[in-house]
Amino acid sequence: MIKAWWLIIIVTAWCWPSLTAAASQRTRVVLDQTTLERGYTLQHEAIALGIQPDSLNQPAVAWIRTRQHYTTVPTDLTLVSAVYSYTITQTTPQFLDHPVWLSYHYTDTTKRLRQFYYYDTTQQQWRALPSQHDSVSQTVRAAWFAPYSVVAVLEDPDQLLGPSRRFNFQEFGDINAAAAIVIDEQTGTVLYSHNAATTRSMASLTKLMTAYVLVQQSVDFDRIVTYHSRYDQIGARLRLVEGEQVSLRDLLYAMTVGSANNAAYALVDQAGYTIPEFVGLMNQAAAELGLNQTSFADPSGLNPANQSTAADYAKLVQQVINTTAMLQYTTTSYYSFTTRNSQVFHDFVNTNMLLRTSDLHITGSKTGYLDEALYCLALRVRQADHEIITVVLGAPTSTSRFAESERLTQWALSNYQW
Repeated sequence: MIKAWWLIIIVTAWCWPSLTAAASQRTRVVLDQTTLERGYTLQHEAIALGIQPDSLNQPAVAWIRTRQHYTTVPTDLTLVSAVYSYTITQTTPQFLDHPVWLSYHYTDTTKRLRQFYYYDTTQQQWRALPSQHDSVSQTVRAAWFAPYSVVAVLEDPDQLLGPSRRFNFQEFGDINAAAAIVIDEQTGTVLYSHNAATTRSMASLTKLMTAYVLVQQSVDFDRIVTYHSRYDQIGARLRLVEGEQVSLRDLLYAMTVGSANNAAYALVDQAGYTIPEFVGLMNQAAAELGLNQTSFADPSGLNPANQSTAADYAKLVQQVINTTAMLQYTTTSYYSFTTRNSQVFHDFVNTNMLLRTSDLHITGSKTGYLDEALYCLALRVRQADHEIITVVLGAPTSTSRFAESERLTQWALSNYQW
């Protein structure tokens, strides 16, 4: 609906004969009933004022003025545009039932967020308007109901420009997972959220933090170690027996690619830690990364007390999968090795089947399952020069976690633009 009238008023903007300008400081137009029925866009310098079709019920005069004198903008923001005032006057003064659309076009290059602000004369301060910053068309837009306002476009030097919704944006629809989130990796902008703040068991998603802590502790993954039966665990496991010798790197890939629970316990012990000591390091790392709703109880994820939220886990992925090594550990589709002393061949595929079946460019992933957690999946996906992170927790089936994660990711890439 918005798209339709916006196109109409752009087309009709040039043809109205009563347009006047005075020394480039003001642009004014008289709008009769016929023009108001079509809608109109008043252009002044780099700013435009869009009036929707049939939004005004009586003839009006509209103008935009460049302000020479205005209240100073906040010191933590940068003034990008000139400061403008616009006015829409009608025979009978009244508030607007439909918003006007403000649009500002810039020509420089920026990676910082820009928004329309208006000056609140009651509170005597500049206030932000909900705005759309489209870096592709280099345009900032906002809807506003005031018939008169002083406005400007300001930039926040501390806030990176995140993705914006496309004009044909469509909501995602229903989801079967208990919780889910999609974020833009660079800015952390939330693109989709469903129960994302609800704490849930994360199952083997835990192993991503285990790998991160081991890497942070500068473990020598080329070291050859001996496997012991005390490392044996239930669930997914690497089929080693007492006395077999493997490298710590083989165990790391078994944990991250094959999600082997016994590999996680072997890695912690061979790195020189008790389980409580290592869990302490995991929780310390969570605190340092700002994961306030995340706690760990064991390195494999078998303990349902390993808990997080979809939002917290997305932040973990955002901060942890940022090196070539971590990317390889989480996206290798197939891995094989031979034990050093017994020469037994082992191989396994990644538990994330999307690495083999999807067209998505996956640059990080981890799966998880427990009866208490149900089916979980975290994805990091690249498209062009940006990456997004999708986390699904508590999907009812393994098939649904993959299907919903892929669908969510494709939806975000199709409905947002960078």
